[in-house]
Amino acid sequence: MDNSEEGFSKSMATKEEDEQLNKQQYEAAADEWDALPDVHCAPAGQQPSPGDQQHLPAATACLEFADVWEYFREKDLSAHMANIQPTMERKPGCRLLFCRLLGPPALDKRLVPERDRIFAIAQSPLENEEARQVQMLTTIYKKLTSTRLDCGRYGHHWESIGFQGSDPATDLRGAGLLSLVNAVFLVTAPQYGRLSADLYRLSHDPRQNFPLMVLAINVTRLALNALRHGVLNRECNMRLAVMDVLNEYYVCLMCEFHRIWKTQGRTIADSGNVLKVLEHHSLKRYKALRTGLCSYLSQSKPLQGSAAGGDRNA
Repeated sequence: MDNSEEGFSKSMATKEEDEQLNKQQYEAAADEWDALPDVHCAPAGQQPSPGDQQHLPAATACLEFADVWEYFREKDLSAHMANIQPTMERKPGCRLLFCRLLGPPALDKRLVPERDRIFAIAQSPLENEEARQVQMLTTIYKKLTSTRLDCGRYGHHWESIGFQGSDPATDLRGAGLLSLVNAVFLVTAPQYGRLSADLYRLSHDPRQNFPLMVLAINVTRLALNALRHGVLNRECNMRLAVMDVLNEYYVCLMCEFHRIWKTQGRTIADSGNVLKVLEHHSLKRYKALRTGLCSYLSQSKPLQGSAAGGDRNA
């Protein structure tokens, strides 16, 4: 079990400890609430003064996936290229010959730079001085929680979307910034709005709750491993794209997790086993996972807007 999977299991096994921390969390929340600026309502027809406007919470626009991908296409990632492992190393012999004959096709050479860039993104840590990276975090938070106001870089509010603490950067080690890239795609694509809403709602279920973003980081890791094993090569070659295929496979895996977790009544105690099943499916059931997502989408209409908004009863 690697660090990211262990983090998922540990965070889902701390329910009893959380009960002991209720008082401390209440006091911490009270301190955060007290630190908020006072907001006064102006009389009808009266505009707030420039001084008052300076103290109003910001409400910047959320990113779209196209913005995120353009940012990373232009970003210098050369420092991380030496550490990537984009393919599986196979020893020469009969096994190598067997894999070449019956295994997945090689990735089109024209797609190798894009694939390597994706693996370099997965090696990249969060940089606080990079506004676009922080904006990726806030976009995920705002879409999932259906809020328009910006949130602080640090704070307990991150735990509400399934990070383990007040600093999301500490959870990103399993898949680096790629986990945020995938998550932005999921929460901003209109066709997957219903899925992200269902995942968020299930993560807060009284009995079946789980840390959503810790799960999402693990799913990015699984999707990336499938790319490394060549599982996605055929589809990438057909579409002459890697990032688009990886994003969609990530969504397939998130959908499969939702199906298993909800229909089988899984809880915190089952987290390790569910991740193992999902890992096996990610390498062996590519077509079935895509079919599962199509089936899910055919049964529910796309949810416009944020993941938390809209009609939840559909």
